[in-house]
Amino acid sequence: MASSPASTATGPAPSGSRIGRPPQWTISRSRKLARLYLYSTLSIDKIIKVLEDDGFNPSHGSLRAVNTGGQTFLHVLNLEWFVDFSGPSTPLKRLLGHIRASCPEILYETDVYGRTFFHRAHSVVRDLPALASLISLFNPTLASRRDAFGFNPVPDLDVTSPKPIHPTSPHRQPLPVSRRHHPLQSQQSSPSSASEGSFLAYHARLVRVIQSSYTNPLIEDAEGRNGLHCLAEAILNQQTMDRHVRSSSSSSSTPASTSRPLKRKLDSKTPSPAPGATATTSSPKTSIPEDTLPTRLRHLHSLLHPSVSLSLSHYDKRGYTPLMAFIEHIPDDQDDKAKTLQAILETLVRAAAATGGANSSPEARNRRGETALLMAARLGRKVALATLLEMGASVAARDAHGRGLLEVLDGEVRGAKAREDVSLYARLEACRVLVTGRREWGVKYVKKGEGLVGGEAAVVREWRVRAGGR
Repeated sequence: MASSPASTATGPAPSGSRIGRPPQWTISRSRKLARLYLYSTLSIDKIIKVLEDDGFNPSHGSLRAVNTGGQTFLHVLNLEWFVDFSGPSTPLKRLLGHIRASCPEILYETDVYGRTFFHRAHSVVRDLPALASLISLFNPTLASRRDAFGFNPVPDLDVTSPKPIHPTSPHRQPLPVSRRHHPLQSQQSSPSSASEGSFLAYHARLVRVIQSSYTNPLIEDAEGRNGLHCLAEAILNQQTMDRHVRSSSSSSSTPASTSRPLKRKLDSKTPSPAPGATATTSSPKTSIPEDTLPTRLRHLHSLLHPSVSLSLSHYDKRGYTPLMAFIEHIPDDQDDKAKTLQAILETLVRAAAATGGANSSPEARNRRGETALLMAARLGRKVALATLLEMGASVAARDAHGRGLLEVLDGEVRGAKAREDVSLYARLEACRVLVTGRREWGVKYVKKGEGLVGGEAAVVREWRVRAGGR
């Protein structure tokens, strides 16, 4: 079959659910997918027998197979596995024992929503002390990851805490951040420019998180943002800050002379370019303020260097990855003639490809079910849209409402925001012209013809075994 049996058009289906073979089932696909299908549907005894067979060799990759949803067979285990695992020789513990001995890394493999096997287990197991005992056998740092819905399976193991439920709706309140990340206090959202003091303090806190990330890569603020999220949003340039302050002062009838400049904390501690990393600078003919996008790019290279290695798969409490944060906070009009914004996005995508993991790639989803590509379309980010398409982002992705790339653009163009904001309307139309003018990208309407795209079911195009699946 051309997709994992536990996947749907808008994302991985609820655990335990299955869909039958589609007409597009082929020999080449079935050989790769049969492993996932059999592991999730065969009886427990048969699976254990296969694993305990002396001739079974897990190193050839059958256990590591994943689909484009990032799911391993552990993500789709039948509910029978979780009925009772209190004893030392229960099927689940025997299975995990084999996994630990042969390929323990798949326990921490994340799907496109940032969920690991531990998220799956926590969603179905009622005996929380037993679950805590099970998780304690593995790496707590790797097991402790917030998914796109704000849930972290490790900090919430207290038996008095409410049971997490993965909703069909993409909206639910995030859970408290793990203390091991030492969250720095920050406001919930960017303050209005009308409040000069809070505006300056807000960006100073973002800068502080970026600084602290060089010595503590796990640090995050109270909103769950790591140094990369903060780098996407923070104002790093004194001239830009002064311009914001003057604008807010004039709009609130406050004399501009009363504004307090933000200290250049990053300017004094700007790191040297990371070894092997070439910092992009602006063209000599380009007149741009000091330390804008080029400074952001230099810090990005340094934060991604192996000596620091900030996580590209980290979700903040809104369910955004760092790539999504950069798309959200840096509009096209901030780019320069050196195409630094494009270089930033390319750096993020290439670094994600090097680290691996479904939720560090451009195919990671937020709680709307959007990939970075769909998010760029919704916000009218033409540079991001073109960059992601050129770098191979999936044009078959659909959000939680089943909308593809063109449907998202059409919906936003006709929406209330675009009617009230001429600039947004123009950006969205420019994006639509861009994606429809390049046939090689293969962008089509996914709902046309009852979900068929180019004669193939959209669900088949969206969810299938990852090329070269491990």
